[in-house]
Formats: sequence, C-alpha cells, structure tokens
Amino acid sequence: MTLTKIFATSGSRRAQGWLSRSKKCRILHHFDQVVNLVNERAEVLSVHVPAIPLGPLSLQLSEEEFRRLDWQGRLKVDAESCQLKVGHAVINNTDLTVWSATPEWQKFDPRLLKNICIDHKLNFDIIAWLDQLRQGLELKQRPIITEAARSLAGRGIGLTPAGDDVLIGVMYALWALNKPVWVDLIGQTAFPYTTTLSQNFIQCAMAGEAIQPWHDFIHGDVGATDSIAAIGHSSGKDSLTAFMSVFKQLS
Repeated sequence: MTLTKIFATSGSRRAQGWLSRSKKCRILHHFDQVVNLVNERAEVLSVHVPAIPLGPLSLQLSEEEFRRLDWQGRLKVDAESCQLKVGHAVINNTDLTVWSATPEWQKFDPRLLKNICIDHKLNFDIIAWLDQLRQGLELKQRPIITEAARSLAGRGIGLTPAGDDVLIGVMYALWALNKPVWVDLIGQTAFPYTTTLSQNFIQCAMAGEAIQPWHDFIHGDVGATDSIAAIGHSSGKDSLTAFMSVFKQLS
C-alpha cells in the first residue's frame, strides 16, 4: 500500500534526534491541535499545528497536513530514514526548517521586569518551597537547594504540575543571570519525581531550551509576557512568577 506523504514544516534538533534514535513509540497525550508521543526511552515528541508555539520537543505540521493523520492507526518509527509512520501516512522531515530551542539568554535586559505585572498567586506550599530554593541559591547551600527542588518536583496537578513549572522558571532565571551552576542539580533532583512530560521539559530547561514565547520574552518583544501567561491552565504564569522572583533576588 502506498503511504501518503506528510511534510513537516519546522522542528527542533531534539525532535530530529527523537526520530533518529527511536525504535517504537506510543501516544502519550492526544489533543485537538497537538499529539505527544513517547518512545522507549521515555522521550517525548510533540507533533502539532502552527497555532501551538514551537518548543524543544516540536515537530510542526501545517493545519491541513495534521488533520490528514489517523492517530488511531498503527505508529511506527523508521530511525534509519528519520520518518514517523502514522496509519497510512508517513511524516517526512527532510526539508523542514530546523528551529533552535535555545534563547539568547545573555541578551535579557533586567529593566524589562519593571514593566511586568502578573496577577497570579502561587499556592501557599509552593511559595514556601520557592522561598527556600531562592534562599539556598543565594547562600549557595546545596542541601537547601536539593530539599526545595525535591519538594517542588511533581507538586500539584496537571500534565506539568505547578511545582515543576516553578522549577523551570527558576532554571530559566539562572540561565538569564548567567549563573547556570545550580541548574543541573535542580533538574537532576526533580527529574525522578514527576510526570513523563515534565521530565522532558525539565531536561530541556537543564539544557537552556525553551518554547518560542520565552525567546520573545528574552528579546523584549511586545506581547511575549501575555503569550507565556497563556500557556496551559497556569503553567506559563507559574514559570514566569518564579523567573521574576529568582531573577530579582539574585541579580
């Protein structure tokens, strides 16, 4: 049977790596505009339409091409040709535009924070652990940092619990401050204690990778803050609140 060819338009290097080393995969989450796949290494690939911002896990298709895929069909990864077969279609990524997931953190202007006002409050327990984490970073105390990171990991509900979103915001602040020395410790401490999707985003944050709205935010683009705040139920607001808190404390 002839396979229908579907062409990806954009994708991250991490997504290309996923296609080149995966042997099998399954659907982790299936939504109207995005499907998250997970391979045998618990690595996630996010296949989505242009309405979803590009991110470190992204393989983007046009709206029309995405709608043509039958996600109820058999899934197969051909690592040799870096192709993903979905039912009677095959996603080809040979001509896609490779998107860099790493913002230019060093270009962030702290003066931008003066104009940002977020009407968002973290849960009391998360605030307490964020305060401890911030204190540990300020004092450069490894035990305090690890206890706070472990306590925040997986705390809350959702595909990416609020505690994880806060940790990601903290790691982003450390990158923007050019103080990534504690990033690996935070990420490695949190990694075993949360969801598969959060684990992948934590790994991305450890590598300094972020979704497109964070790139825009670092460059001071108008509307970037609103775009971050709109991510998930409260994920973007949680991360941005933590980012601002830690950045102001340590700068």
